[in-house]
Amino acid sequence: MIKDTAVLHYSFDKTSSEPQSPWKASIVAGMGSAVEYYDFAIYGLLASTLAKVFFPAMNSFEALLSALAVFASAFIMRPLGGIFFGRLGDRRGRSYTLVATVIGIGIVSGIVGILPTYDQAGVLAPVMLVACRMAQGFFAGGEASGAATYISECAPANKRGFFGAFNPAGVAIGIATAAGMAGAVSFMITPEEMVAWGWRIPFLICIPFIGLTLWARMKLED
Repeated sequence: MIKDTAVLHYSFDKTSSEPQSPWKASIVAGMGSAVEYYDFAIYGLLASTLAKVFFPAMNSFEALLSALAVFASAFIMRPLGGIFFGRLGDRRGRSYTLVATVIGIGIVSGIVGILPTYDQAGVLAPVMLVACRMAQGFFAGGEASGAATYISECAPANKRGFFGAFNPAGVAIGIATAAGMAGAVSFMITPEEMVAWGWRIPFLICIPFIGLTLWARMKLED
């Protein structure tokens, strides 16, 4: 009888807990969108440099097309990531999937930043780049759908449009940050240094952003 009372008391406490703040939910979800689109945009902004790094055997036009094709490969995986993490969020909770996707994006971004070049690993280098981009697309698909769903579930019914705007705002911030970072690195070093090692910097700089977002998301509740 005492055990049953304790169970009932625990259940009551759980259901009576304070709901997640829509401000906190929207800001933290928007942070993830900013990181996601920083990661996506930085590749496109550095495509001409990456073409020289990973496809040096081709002429400049073919190399650029190959680099852009790798960029496009990520979008193939986005729907699959959305389906997988959407289902996972239904079963395990939204905060669980938001943490999982940001960890995945961070790991892959770090790997891209330390990938061997074509001169170092031959054809294996672009193969690894394609694999990383597809993994990024998979996690990004889960991030986009998960963040939007989490905001809509936490926001008041009469303010879902307002709080939902934090997600596309994060997208714009991420793209703008990527453009600024690519421009700053290109300005500070020579084109030769950019091809040799400078292209790695914007990808590796993503890791602290990921760490901050992960710290914030670990504090989210379903």
